[in-house]
Amino acid sequence: MADHKDDPIVFANKVLAQYAKALLGYEKLEAEDCNTMRVTFRNLGGSWSDLSYGDPKAVGLASQIVVAWGKLKGKAGGN
Repeated sequence: MADHKDDPIVFANKVLAQYAKALLGYEKLEAEDCNTMRVTFRNLGGSWSDLSYGDPKAVGLASQIVVAWGKLKGKAGGN
């Protein structure tokens, strides 16, 4: 089904937005920010499939990436 080819990206973006909101109170992510975090997650061995099943390793990795991104954006951690 060609019209569903972007579904994994849509899923990943939604997950990252939920993490950013829950962990940092960040309301809206830019497409470039989502892309950066998606690529980082995959490059560090993360699996979106594992994350969707609640795998603790994948959940922890995604959380770490979002928090690190937040620090770069000035949204997390102390100064």
